[in-house]
Amino acid sequence: MKEDVCGCFYCVSIFSYKLITDWIEDQNDLTAICPYCGIDSIIPKYYSYQLNKELLKEMREYFF
Repeated sequence: MKEDVCGCFYCVSIFSYKLITDWIEDQNDLTAICPYCGIDSIIPKYYSYQLNKELLKEMREYFF
């Protein structure tokens, strides 16, 4: 898996961050919108955890 990936823990998709075109502007930051489901539940790949569908499913169960 390439380093430029992220995942949506709502629709459990893993994709290149380059596919993200929509953002929600907040007072301090921007929040990415999933290009597949339109929900703001994106997490980036990070060295301290393995980004995979199992992790995304666990996060979906916890947060939704």
